[in-house]
Amino acid sequence: MIDEANKIIQKIKQEDIKFVDFRFTDLKGKFHHISMDSFLISAELLLNGILFDASSIEGWKSVKLSNLVLMPDLKTMHIDPFYAQSTMVLICDIYDSINNKPYSKDPRHIAKKAIEYLKNTKIGDKILLEMETEFFIFDSVNFKVLPEEAGFALESSEFPLIGLNIERNTGNNIDRNNGGYTLPPQDRLHDMRSEIVTSLKNMGVIVTKYHHKENPAQHVMSLQFDTLLHSSDNIQKYKYAVRQVADSYCKTASFMPKPTNSNNGSGIHLNMSIHKNEIPIFAGDAYEGFSNNCLYYIGGIIKHSKAINALTNSSTNSYRRLLYFNDSQIQLGYPNNNRSVSFRIPFDKKISDKQINIRFPDLTSNPYLAPIAILMAGLDGIKNQINPRKNIKNTSKIYQKELIKSPKMCNSLRESLENLDKDRDFLKEGNVFDDDLIDSFIEFKMKEVMRLEKSPSPIEFEMYYSI
Repeated sequence: MIDEANKIIQKIKQEDIKFVDFRFTDLKGKFHHISMDSFLISAELLLNGILFDASSIEGWKSVKLSNLVLMPDLKTMHIDPFYAQSTMVLICDIYDSINNKPYSKDPRHIAKKAIEYLKNTKIGDKILLEMETEFFIFDSVNFKVLPEEAGFALESSEFPLIGLNIERNTGNNIDRNNGGYTLPPQDRLHDMRSEIVTSLKNMGVIVTKYHHKENPAQHVMSLQFDTLLHSSDNIQKYKYAVRQVADSYCKTASFMPKPTNSNNGSGIHLNMSIHKNEIPIFAGDAYEGFSNNCLYYIGGIIKHSKAINALTNSSTNSYRRLLYFNDSQIQLGYPNNNRSVSFRIPFDKKISDKQINIRFPDLTSNPYLAPIAILMAGLDGIKNQINPRKNIKNTSKIYQKELIKSPKMCNSLRESLENLDKDRDFLKEGNVFDDDLIDSFIEFKMKEVMRLEKSPSPIEFEMYYSI
């Protein structure tokens, strides 16, 4: 460790780096930072961390016992490509200042415990994630929430134009649900996406492919396979880079699952693979080239799906998307590239590529806690041999009667939080989660639910004002 710290000090001096940014993630998944002048940075500070007041971070410490320690993970060092002054970034773990132990509510610490638990089960020793992420870029957004006035408005040059008297109409607008893979000039933001990809590469994040989505103003990028911890770190870098580049173009990026009422919304599709001794445990001959462990893993996800929703779909807005998406069913499809299901086992010729594609999470979730929740449910399925074979159907042949019988995800954040409260033991295996963390998460998320439930909406005025 001292050698790594000294190398960083040497890099600061050699490259004339002016500042160091210490970044960390709270329970909600929000990225925060504290900056220091580089002349104050020493090897001792890098090894011992810096004290900070965590009382303003919701779900963490109270004002009376507020101090925590930012402990930089020296392997996460990279240079910020956006700051005007040269700045080194270090992603941090959180430690308790009293006992100098990892803080139980630090998402990175929970990720490390989950990886250790996976190894202790002897089921696998490594989990890999590839993530396909969706987002919107708007020209502008306006919203107002007052006791006597509320509403929002989004603008994009890609939105369909209505009417014959619009000035300077080039005819290159995108019809709703018809913009997938479209070329410029209809794809107006290709250059912006390319700049995002270049910025991410400079931050150590590799984008394997990117393109325009079906909806106006919507885009998608796929991030390279990596370990659970690195993938979660990469999502934080990714969201930061997308927002920064969009802002530099005087536009605004959003990862809200359902910002408008006329599209399928945005999510994050996780390709998940578990390996043991470099061999993928999902490969086998139980079903279409997949193992019993793969099926049991899916069985665990189905069993705990309603509790998982609280951690994979962590906003009230998440359920606007899920309700729009195929009636929210959790239905296992054949490995035939069927994308109408909430998760699937895609066809792969190579054994090394055997993976599960999980399609229901979104980026309002905590990027560390969401894949951990899925992992813990899957491992519970393997341990208890929960077989989902009765749910394996070719979804193109499913009748409505069968869809009604299929397992469903939650319809609201409230429902998911209530299910998390009841079904939490699988998360506590190996002390990965604890009751204090789960209770804190439920408490501050339920405040969000209550705020929305207490507030009238414009649609209610439309439906009920004149009754």
